[in-house]
Amino acid sequence: MQLMRRVQLGDQQLDEIDNRIIITGVEEDAARLNYSAVSRFGAPGQRVTSMHRDTLDVSVKFALRIKKNDLAARSELFEKVAGWAMGGGWLRLNYRPNRRLRVVCVTLPAAGDQVAWDTEYEITFRAYGVPYWQQSTPTTLTVNSAKALNRTMEIPGTADAVLNVEFQNISGMEISTLTVGTDSGSFGFKSLGLKADEALVIDHTAEGLLRIRIRAASGGYRSALAKRTEESADDLVVRPGTATVKLTAQRAGMVTLSCYGRYV
Repeated sequence: MQLMRRVQLGDQQLDEIDNRIIITGVEEDAARLNYSAVSRFGAPGQRVTSMHRDTLDVSVKFALRIKKNDLAARSELFEKVAGWAMGGGWLRLNYRPNRRLRVVCVTLPAAGDQVAWDTEYEITFRAYGVPYWQQSTPTTLTVNSAKALNRTMEIPGTADAVLNVEFQNISGMEISTLTVGTDSGSFGFKSLGLKADEALVIDHTAEGLLRIRIRAASGGYRSALAKRTEESADDLVVRPGTATVKLTAQRAGMVTLSCYGRYV
């Protein structure tokens, strides 16, 4: 039976675990925001100095279409649903196409009285690392060969996101210096040691943590975080709309830019 609401966690749809699972509701809570402010000198009011988005919760409600006298079947199916939820991962909803949310399970449903056949259960998932819905597939831009570039890129979404960059050394010689930046800040690298056919990869984990690595021609990785200059920004932030990306390198490389748009 095709349900109006469908919930997927990882590669598994909840209603595909068993056709006796009925999704009765999905509720998305408002994001938890924290503001910092300071008083204006000699004037009334305050000035906002920072805003931090903490977490985002999604609750899934379901029922089990099992006769009340079949307690063993109800208990077994309940355990399967709990196991599905505890795995966490990428959460997708059928009415949010090309969107996903990285979550963990923070509240499992209470089993309650298994005789109560009409019980509605509830699971709460929470996004910690990136508390935004994101594109499932990124927006990308590729430049086959460049030593310096100044390109614009359309960033989808309604919230600030982060840029991923891959620079593959196609010059045949080692590259020591490279700079890449957006309208919000830049990364500088020195003593990079990027050999021929190696690639500098700036990307982010599913939890939003920045990674800066060099991928060897053999496919292995080594960290390049220590090669970043002290003046570098904390991350390559891009705002929704048209963003400008600038890159200069000691020698030519193939550049791939990508971004997963984020949505409030």
